[in-house]
Amino acid sequence: MTLVQARLDQVSTHSFLQPVVAIHASTGDVVLRAVHSKPPDPSGAVGWRSGLVDLRAWRQRQPQDRPLVLAGDFNASWGHPGFRGIAETMTGAHQGARQLWAPTWPQGRALIGPFIQLDHVLARGLSVVDAGVVHLPNTDHASVWTHLSPSHS
Repeated sequence: MTLVQARLDQVSTHSFLQPVVAIHASTGDVVLRAVHSKPPDPSGAVGWRSGLVDLRAWRQRQPQDRPLVLAGDFNASWGHPGFRGIAETMTGAHQGARQLWAPTWPQGRALIGPFIQLDHVLARGLSVVDAGVVHLPNTDHASVWTHLSPSHS
């Protein structure tokens, strides 16, 4: 694995600092970007929407022939047009594994259980073998995971 970009603060002021790495495999490199979009704040959702637009633009700049994975807390669900714009050329891991709904937020609340999936793994140029959710203590989000393999064309 090689660090491609240590942090993406120069790409968008609307996301937390997340790295991009290249994972070297016998079938070729896979680019993996960690995602942690900022949530809407009390002043409104303008920055949140801008962050999703910035992430979509970054994804569009990536070479189409290189496998790509975006994974983390998008602070958005399939119900949000901004998220669907990011995912439009990618496969959601849970959908690829034929799991229709994988709520990840909120966790650890006494009165309300998880009801929305804000955490995702999106893949392009790879096949989804399996996916799931892991509930971890002392966090407000569940962790998502996926098993990916090279696509066979």
